[in-house]
Amino acid sequence: MQIPQDLDFDVQNSSHGSNSKDRQETELQPVEEELPLFTAVISSAVTTMPEVLEEWEHGRNGNPSIANAEEKWSTKWRKGQQQQKAFSRRTILYNLIREYAKKKRISHEEAAVLIEEQRLVQKYTLRKLTDKWKSFQHQYLH
Repeated sequence: MQIPQDLDFDVQNSSHGSNSKDRQETELQPVEEELPLFTAVISSAVTTMPEVLEEWEHGRNGNPSIANAEEKWSTKWRKGQQQQKAFSRRTILYNLIREYAKKKRISHEEAAVLIEEQRLVQKYTLRKLTDKWKSFQHQYLH
């Protein structure tokens, strides 16, 4: 039998109504991890590119990372158009970090800091950056 990877198992002893009251069998009972709250994974309190990176790769405040939520639950942890839109915006920002890091051959952390510095100079909010990321990338990230 194939066991889904997102399940943990608790070992439980259970008595069965056989002739011997003392007879016990050990059974494996699947315990599914609960889906995280969307707002625990993607927080509206995130306001900088280094925070975007932290939220995506490591998670913030003890919550799962976006990468972890995607790996474990695919799209199940984000439901509805509003949550999908917020996820899409974060994806744009994270991809901007990844692509700049690759282009400059620097770490994601360094790329996030450099993008953040330029974002502040241009007085872009994260929202504006998600809307204008192509022109921002072309004009300011050489």
